[in-house]
Amino acid sequence: MRSFDSWSQCDECGFQGLMEFSTRADENYDDPDALGVMMDCVCPACGERESVLVVMEQYEEMLQMARNVKQSKSPKQ
Repeated sequence: MRSFDSWSQCDECGFQGLMEFSTRADENYDDPDALGVMMDCVCPACGERESVLVVMEQYEEMLQMARNVKQSKSPKQ
């Protein structure tokens, strides 16, 4: 399971900011024809957990951001 931080809004308390999105074991994240994927999301303000449909473009942005962070933390040669 992978997790990503992405900007979102909590439907429960109205918090707007970075929220943690996690992949689910029962979801196929490699389907080239998918328009979106289900992810679990946790609000840092109220702790509300919910499953949300994330459009594929946003999921791909999450993946790219994670790669960029990983590259920036790797030792320079």
